[in-house]
Amino acid sequence: MSPTLTITLPNHGLQPERAYSVRMLLHEFLGLDYKISYHKRPEYILQTDGGGQLVIKDSFFAQYNRPEDYLKPENVPGEITYMNETAGQTEQLPVLYGENTLHINKNKIQCGVDLFASAFFMLSRWEEQTMPHRDEHGRFPGNKSLAYKHDFLNRPVVNEYAELLWQLLQKAGFKGERKQRTFTLVPTHDIDDLLFWNATNKKRRYRNLAGDLFKRRNPKLAAKRRKSYADTMADVKNDPYHVYDHLMDKAEKAGVQAQFYFMAGGSTVYDRPYDLNSGLFAEIVAHIKDRGHLIGYHGSYTTWNDPVLFLKEKKTLEQTVDMEITSCRQHYLRFAIPATWQMQEAAGISTDSTLYYSGYPGFRCGSCYAFPVFDILNRKQLQLTEIPLLLMDGDLDELEPPQAEHMIIDIQQQTKKFGGDFVFLRHNGSDAWMYNNHPLIHYEKALYHAE
Repeated sequence: MSPTLTITLPNHGLQPERAYSVRMLLHEFLGLDYKISYHKRPEYILQTDGGGQLVIKDSFFAQYNRPEDYLKPENVPGEITYMNETAGQTEQLPVLYGENTLHINKNKIQCGVDLFASAFFMLSRWEEQTMPHRDEHGRFPGNKSLAYKHDFLNRPVVNEYAELLWQLLQKAGFKGERKQRTFTLVPTHDIDDLLFWNATNKKRRYRNLAGDLFKRRNPKLAAKRRKSYADTMADVKNDPYHVYDHLMDKAEKAGVQAQFYFMAGGSTVYDRPYDLNSGLFAEIVAHIKDRGHLIGYHGSYTTWNDPVLFLKEKKTLEQTVDMEITSCRQHYLRFAIPATWQMQEAAGISTDSTLYYSGYPGFRCGSCYAFPVFDILNRKQLQLTEIPLLLMDGDLDELEPPQAEHMIIDIQQQTKKFGGDFVFLRHNGSDAWMYNNHPLIHYEKALYHAE
């Protein structure tokens, strides 16, 4: 008979939010089963069958009864404290809610840190729905997030909370086993342009060529671009963006599947639509399928808050590739909490991988695990799973090669501590081919190779 864990929850306050947070840390992250009972006190009591007890203060959910009561900017922490108990980290653990106290008396433990509310803050992203800040693309800016302001965006703090919870349960005498996880590389590729010398963007490429000569005054680069055009006219596989085999080769060498997100529309200056009915597109898709890699939907620029257009494009892509599409990422990483999740699920999407702050690599959700998302307005867990994106090539391109490699290795190592998923975005449309010392040439090896 497996060890029994019982958790007693307060019977008042934000109960759906509280139940979700408990389920995420105990079941999704640690893989533990548990029984639930209720009481009137503002605390969580986790009881082991050996008589041990872990009491965690409920300092957040017990204060409110409705979402409109807590979804206010003033409830986002202004200042935070740090816990001396580091849960295996070299840095102190950020305390978002509760008190920085921990009392251990044999197998009776009292923890003042509200681990569950802190985890909910990061996973639900209610901070982003509440705060008014938006950038030119309507996105919540990473530099306005609590995690960035307090310098823990580079840490999967929800994993750290789960790790601390596990350590405290063990100290309380729990003899059960946790879920075992293995570090995994997850290469993903947003196909914004099918080719560099695409018929639909030929004028733009000619402007680039003129810019090489008259703006950048770089005749060598212009000559290289002209040669690229001639080579592509001779064989489309010479196009610098036709790197599909290269990307699949890299994934297969690492023993993983690559995920390709294709667009199916778009009419803004930020979209570069390609012909889904072309023989080239059919050939690329068939080749990806034949090699056993994955195909997803890359919603065009305005789909993030347009359910009708989102569904229309998704159906177009499904009809073209002759398969059901269940995974997506939004173009330009545009996202609204929780509306975009709601829209995606209604359209039949089961996994999204959009949540990443453009310009600010790291753990936007505080997690290196995929997790079921929570709809903060309808107060329920959705069927949709978020697969957090951790690193994007465009945020490495401005760095010197040693800096780029250091950033990659740091995020990989943070992820590896918890057996997480290192999800990174490497566009097929990199301009690295034009520059002999482009950072991608140096850092691509580090992306696929984690010691």
